[in-house]
Amino acid sequence: MSAVAEKPVDREGLPVTCTNLDALPVYNEMLLVNMAVRESALSQVQSVLELDQGFILAHCILGCMWLSELIPATDPKEPADCSTFPPVSGHVKMAKTALEGGTLTEREERHVQALLAYAEGQLPTSIDHWAAILVNYPRD
Repeated sequence: MSAVAEKPVDREGLPVTCTNLDALPVYNEMLLVNMAVRESALSQVQSVLELDQGFILAHCILGCMWLSELIPATDPKEPADCSTFPPVSGHVKMAKTALEGGTLTEREERHVQALLAYAEGQLPTSIDHWAAILVNYPRD
């Protein structure tokens, strides 16, 4: 894991990787809305990415939102690799690039790993990553 230097923090006080601080309050609001109304959250997470294309947690959330629509239609005995599906592929690519860049926090790295596993049809691995995240970040 790389050192985290002077990163902005989200509503929980946790460091995040974003370059446009105007995106952070929109992201924080999106997290609250996501729990209440999914359609509004979709619009808000898209707004976050319009403000900051490099906001990796927003990519993880939007990628997982798309995957949640795709995965139930696949055969659980033969998991499908959805990483190249157009609504998902851009988020997967951004996640991989961010992971390779070495600037993410441990929390962000875990969310990226969960997204990548989910996109490859490895739901149990994704669940393991999300479970590990919740140990240290129970509000995620």
